[in-house]
Amino acid sequence: MRGHVKTIRRIAARLIVWVIYWFLSAVVLWWAYDTNALIRGGFYQRNEAIVFVSKLALIIAVLALPIWMVRDRRLTRDSAWRPGWRVAWRTALVLVGYAALVVGRRQLWASDQGVSDYVMFLPIIGHVNGRFFSEFLWLVFVFQVIPITALASGALYYLDARVRYAATTPRTNQP
Repeated sequence: MRGHVKTIRRIAARLIVWVIYWFLSAVVLWWAYDTNALIRGGFYQRNEAIVFVSKLALIIAVLALPIWMVRDRRLTRDSAWRPGWRVAWRTALVLVGYAALVVGRRQLWASDQGVSDYVMFLPIIGHVNGRFFSEFLWLVFVFQVIPITALASGALYYLDARVRYAATTPRTNQP
């Protein structure tokens, strides 16, 4: 019974950190794409912008989740930054791959395949990708969003690892 409680707590803590990462990704997207200016310019309504930013932030967070799920069993107090750094660069690598897939799909698209964001920028999530990757906006994603969200991913994983290490380390009473 006690092991189940620890597992539930660990999963709940990881879920909380993941939701924080999703929120931070949304903040980065909002800032990087200067969404307030797009709203003021009449390009988006505020609620529409929140939906699109939230959806791409969710895609980013979902892409990072498998990286977070890989555990480093050799975690020690002094080496907690190493798994965080690994998670950061792996997150960046996955997001670069995602951006390459979206941009590559757009470049290989032909008008005889249909004219819609769903077709041009990947099925199902094409309408979200179309908002953030059309024209040269993919450069914003690659050079602003990816570095910041990758570092945030690594930093949050580092904090989660530190909490896990502290929770599994026996406490001693020292003066």
